[in-house]
Amino acid sequence: EIAAHPGTSQGTALQQLASMPGTEEQTRALSLRLLHQGGQAASTAVDVLGSDTSAEGRDALVRVVHGGGNLATNAISALARRGDSESMRAITDLARSGKNRDLRMQALSCLGSSNEPHAASTLMDALRDTDPAVRRVAVQGLASMGGPEAERAVTQVATASTTEPRARVFAVSALGRMGTPEANQQLLTLTADKDNGIARTALYALARTAPDSAAKVASHAMSTGDAQAK
Repeated sequence: EIAAHPGTSQGTALQQLASMPGTEEQTRALSLRLLHQGGQAASTAVDVLGSDTSAEGRDALVRVVHGGGNLATNAISALARRGDSESMRAITDLARSGKNRDLRMQALSCLGSSNEPHAASTLMDALRDTDPAVRRVAVQGLASMGGPEAERAVTQVATASTTEPRARVFAVSALGRMGTPEANQQLLTLTADKDNGIARTALYALARTAPDSAAKVASHAMSTGDAQAK
């Protein structure tokens, strides 16, 4: 009754209702109605539908995403929490062809945190995007995903001389989060990069993942490097 009527406790009541057994259909109907009406409780309705397993709930979230607005970002996260193939397909489509940059970046970020089979290819395609912010999110997503294919893509961004400096910095940091022996070896090489910013980022990343190797680099710099290196 409280969830069905506007008020300061409407959203809280909806959340409580959703947690009770045997209320799935009632909760779904209320959530769909609140989405249609808008208002303060609509964001709670989006979150609740993220735990709903029905096609009706999924389709409602997709409509919210396509409609844009303040709820769209939450709706993307709700679809990712559902994790079913249709929800992830909707996120993938948005990541590939969404017109709103912020929503597209949110979709790419969700793919990086997922086990979606085709997520890696979508993220690697985004590495060629003209928007540097989109490329940065793609690199971070690949780092979160891990795996040989993702690691090769991040390494290519980090080591390519044609990559813009800021994108290289993000890729070097991403290698540090991967923490594999191969990534650590790339970081070790990058500590000698001619770009001081890249070399410094690589050393910081190496210090987190392979401190003994970083200590050797630092010791060498202290004995042979210039003032800036020291």
